[in-house]
Amino acid sequence: MYKKIEIKARKYLYNHGLNCPADLNYIMKKRKIILVHRKLTHDEAILIKDNHDKVIIVDKRQTLGQKRFNIAHELAHDILEHEGNIFTSRKAINLKNKSSADQQADIFASELLIPTPVLKRKARKYRYNLGLLARKFKVTRQAMITKMKIKKIHYNDNLYKDFYNNSFRNI
Repeated sequence: MYKKIEIKARKYLYNHGLNCPADLNYIMKKRKIILVHRKLTHDEAILIKDNHDKVIIVDKRQTLGQKRFNIAHELAHDILEHEGNIFTSRKAINLKNKSSADQQADIFASELLIPTPVLKRKARKYRYNLGLLARKFKVTRQAMITKMKIKKIHYNDNLYKDFYNNSFRNI
């Protein structure tokens, strides 16, 4: 299942001419989804759909990297055509506690934001430096660590720890 979802994400990027870092504003505009920032329980997001409108609501206190992942996760629910309104709590960190739809959305979001083939090329270019890679892909340090561990790519996290920051301009 995981491989199929990753392939769908890469095909989505390719079919829409998207490069890294993925332009989530473009995807939301293309899918006619409105983004709303509200105060939710920290690190949560929700996708609300009806016959006419689609809205993603994210917690306005999230870092940009976390916000990008949550938006990509909710976009994945829409792209993968999961039914109903989807509320995602980041408290269920363990994949075993998540629904199949949430597992699929996590995998799709990760591949949308950090496509494996691009990661492998960029990892070599940036000498496997975790901070530089996270900054390049506009994701959190933890998202990059998780992806690199899943893909069994070693990383260097010593010299540039303080260099990494979460001050990106565009979602």
